[in-house]
Amino acid sequence: MKKEKTIKLKSLYANPDNPQKYTPDDIAALVRSIRKSPHTLAAGKIAYCTDYTAANGASYAGRRVVIAGNKRLEALNQIAADGGLRDPADADAWLVSPQGEVPAAWFFDLTPLGPEARNHWLLESNIGRGEWDAEKLLAQFSRDELADHFDAAALQEILDAAQDAADETDADDTGEDAPDEDNPEYQAFLDKFKPKKTTDDCYTPKLVYDAVLKWATNEYNLDGREIVRPFWPGGDYRAQEYPPGCVVVDNPPFSILSQIVAWFNERKIDYFLFSPYLVNLSIQGCNHIIAPHSVTYENGARVDTAFVTNLGKWFIHCAPALMDAVRAADEENLKKKRRELPKYSYPASVVTSAGVGYLARHHTPFALRREECAFVRALDAQGKDAVIFGGGYIISERAAAERAAAERAAAERAAAERAAAERAAAERAAAHVFELSPRELEIQKGLVCKP
Repeated sequence: MKKEKTIKLKSLYANPDNPQKYTPDDIAALVRSIRKSPHTLAAGKIAYCTDYTAANGASYAGRRVVIAGNKRLEALNQIAADGGLRDPADADAWLVSPQGEVPAAWFFDLTPLGPEARNHWLLESNIGRGEWDAEKLLAQFSRDELADHFDAAALQEILDAAQDAADETDADDTGEDAPDEDNPEYQAFLDKFKPKKTTDDCYTPKLVYDAVLKWATNEYNLDGREIVRPFWPGGDYRAQEYPPGCVVVDNPPFSILSQIVAWFNERKIDYFLFSPYLVNLSIQGCNHIIAPHSVTYENGARVDTAFVTNLGKWFIHCAPALMDAVRAADEENLKKKRRELPKYSYPASVVTSAGVGYLARHHTPFALRREECAFVRALDAQGKDAVIFGGGYIISERAAAERAAAERAAAERAAAERAAAERAAAERAAAHVFELSPRELEIQKGLVCKP
């Protein structure tokens, strides 16, 4: 009989940035599970890469760093230390030897797939399994990347946990063990959790700026006028030269936007400026362009953005065309920043973790017996270079029909949940309607009506 290939556990390194949290009790439970059904490890492989660079800059090049399966790696090391595990189907063969050798079929090398696939694998293979270390998670992934894998409630829990950690660190500023506030690493850690604003550190993506400039040029007939951009890190807009007839089209620091608007108005300099969306109408002395979109700036900050100007005849201008242009530019910019992984759809006859997870999230029961399932890594129709992410199972015709019915029920529940959420939002919005007072009605009567 040909000897099965093995891999040494000591050749594998736990991920120093592993964002999943677990306890000794979790490891003990996993050890019991592996001893009971060790061959299931071949279905849910431990994934590693050999080109890992840690968050602190340490290089693990040439070493097998576990990306998904750190908990299983720890459990296997414990089993080896406890005397190993023999194959239930062959008492003379080791599955986990006391020397720490295990079947190579339990592992998968992610290195050729690249960092983006690695990150996707890390999140998808761990969703729903235990708790996450919010700080480590946010150190490795942007909010947009997490939103692709977690529903809104789960993502908010992660963000809240990170903010709580930051608040606790900020509060603990006394005592002998308090971190050194002059330490740049400590300050960088705190800065991660500070709300991002469109201030000096937020560069506007070129595609977004160009879309805004094009709309403003068409709307206010700016062709031939010099465009000035006076806002940059460390710069002083008051020292900028403003040639006669120029127009400022730029993204200023939001924290001093009212001051900037007043300064331009006093000097009769035309401007079209980015502004914070929800407080846009509180900026005095300007016209308000409401075209809301959450723009992703070059530093990764997402800011709900609108605009203010002293151009045009409209005081409050709802501008859906500008909103659509900014959204399209923002989405195109994000696509250029990261290559999107291909997304596949499978028939009801194939189940994946994501497919079953969809049913669970919409409270739709579904269960399969072992004899109804046959494991597959890929379908023939996918070709030789594609795989089912995380593996899947072909299921019996009866089970496929049952699953199709379950998906229809889940879709109906999802639609009902969305409708309920919309009704709840409408009810909250209509919970109390404020009426104008007699004094305010007199103000309204005195307003000039123009078409």
